[in-house]
Amino acid sequence: MERTASAGRPQCPPARATTRIPLAVLAATALAVAAPLAAQEYPAKPVRIIIGFPPGGATDLVSRLMAPKYTGLLNQQFIVDNRPGANGVIGSDLAAKAAPDGTVIHLATIGSLVLSPATSKVP
Repeated sequence: MERTASAGRPQCPPARATTRIPLAVLAATALAVAAPLAAQEYPAKPVRIIIGFPPGGATDLVSRLMAPKYTGLLNQQFIVDNRPGANGVIGSDLAAKAAPDGTVIHLATIGSLVLSPATSKVP
């Protein structure tokens, strides 16, 4: 039986009871959606580290030190891809046009990301 207020109108159920069911449904939905995502391995294919400078520079050295560590950590090959020219803009352009699948890392300097686009026409 429903409890009634003194004026004869039905009383609203307590707030706790009305919020438990939607929260339970929301949690179940989140778990159902997250389960297939958690099963996916990253990365699924080799990862390219794009560098806009020639081999032997600081960015190349850092990337060549990083690649074997990440290869061992994630059990996937990391490939260093040097694309020198135009103060790093060629490498930045290549990374910007790459497929957004998470298999491209762009290692750059402030010159190729901020200064070159601010001072010259870039593709």
